Amino acid sequence: MALSILYEILALIAEKKDAQYHQISKNVPFFEARDLLVKNYSDPNLNTADFAEKYGFSDKYFREHFRELFGSTPTQYLITLRLNEAARLLTCGTHNVKQAALAAGFSDIYYFGRLFKKRFKCPPSNFITKPTE
Repeated sequence: MALSILYEILALIAEKKDAQYHQISKNVPFFEARDLLVKNYSDPNLNTADFAEKYGFSDKYFREHFRELFGSTPTQYLITLRLNEAARLLTCGTHNVKQAALAAGFSDIYYFGRLFKKRFKCPPSNFITKPTE
């Protein structure tokens, strides 16, 4: 009887460990995708939709699960990385607006300007002399 109870307890422990492992392994592609975004944000050809295909997920599922884990969609995450890098480059004083936008991975300067102004509440040209964060 005691041996039967012991086996039951061991089975429950193994089941719990397996469930934890499954949860962790289920999230691995999303952490890998985030790491790729962080490493390659300056590549203007980086396409977040490719991540879903790479890992075999639907685009919608990938976006939603990424948002659950990191608080924003992959595209929003990428834009935030790029805007923060552009702001850093502008405050260093080594780049003008166009150079900072291109170095951060934006290929459209006007789109960059609109996003920058929305995020930092001033145009990028003013950010050089008046950082607001």
